[in-house]
Amino acid sequence: MTKCAIVAVALTCLSAPSAALQLKEMSQRNPVGKNPSATQTGQQRFMATCGACHGSSAAGGRGPKLAGSRHVQDMSDKKIFDIIQNGIPGTGMPPNRLPPRQIGEIVSFIRSLNAMADNQLVPGDSISGQTLFFGAAECSKCHSIAGRGGSAGPDLSDVATRQSVENIRQAIVAPSQFIEPGFAVVVVVTASGQRTEGMVKNESAYSIQIQDFDDNFHSFSKSDVSEIIRRPDSLMPTETLSREQLQNILAFLSRQKGASAPVIEQEERR
Repeated sequence: MTKCAIVAVALTCLSAPSAALQLKEMSQRNPVGKNPSATQTGQQRFMATCGACHGSSAAGGRGPKLAGSRHVQDMSDKKIFDIIQNGIPGTGMPPNRLPPRQIGEIVSFIRSLNAMADNQLVPGDSISGQTLFFGAAECSKCHSIAGRGGSAGPDLSDVATRQSVENIRQAIVAPSQFIEPGFAVVVVVTASGQRTEGMVKNESAYSIQIQDFDDNFHSFSKSDVSEIIRRPDSLMPTETLSREQLQNILAFLSRQKGASAPVIEQEERR
């Protein structure tokens, strides 16, 4: 958000007491919450005041990406509000003169872009996505849902409550951009020359524990290790799904909330 992108909005619609009250409310929560109309208005305000740097869809540009951002997901509403209102000194992010409620609407829009998948309406054919996941796409060779599938990749039984749709999409199309903790691959070389490759399950300053690709666990004292080679790439191959297939898998995964079974009834077809 550059200074030229900031729209100065008059405060005539807010009395001083009401503005102060909104600030107090924002210190605890976003006063507009998840109100759909506020989110829609917030999108328009975002495009007018923030889109020049962050992109009209918050996909990033001169400013950082805000949609499907793990960094943003970890922020409180108050933190996002403060950054919009006060800017970040020493960076290209200036302070903003919008009234508190209008900043709250922008916060609501940004939050909607980072909502967990189970709180998003995801288009696609979830039945076809389920068939692909356990069939031709071979996702279940490494990932399990409700105890069905492999263990070489993260369990996805409750993925819809832990990740946004955008994060799930990125994990499929560019798996090496973010490797889930516990699944980074290393080669441990001991002082005697023994090499063991596997996924890091735990590591401290003194030891490292890995799981090899035969599901065996190994623990090493770092005093006995001569080298740890860290693989930069994910074990997960880059998918060659069609756009429709990808969307169907996303529709299926967006329903995985930790239920006992992943089965989707035919009448629920989207």
